[in-house]
Amino acid sequence: MLFSQRYHRPLGLGTFKVEIPVEARRKLWAWMNDRSASFYVQRDANDNWSDTTSTVEEALRRLMVEHGVDDLRGLHRS
Repeated sequence: MLFSQRYHRPLGLGTFKVEIPVEARRKLWAWMNDRSASFYVQRDANDNWSDTTSTVEEALRRLMVEHGVDDLRGLHRS
């Protein structure tokens, strides 16, 4: 059974919650930062301008777009 089928009702009601222990979050964040790589991205195909970014920054950007938020709660950037 697919995840979305199994949790259809809580997802629809907005009551589905995933809790990751703080220690696991710290370890995951440290692991991601340790393996992050810098690269250039051209956001507009009609413009030659490119920005320096990283895999972590792009992952955060994508999460914010998917969740429709301007910032991620509980995120402490260093």
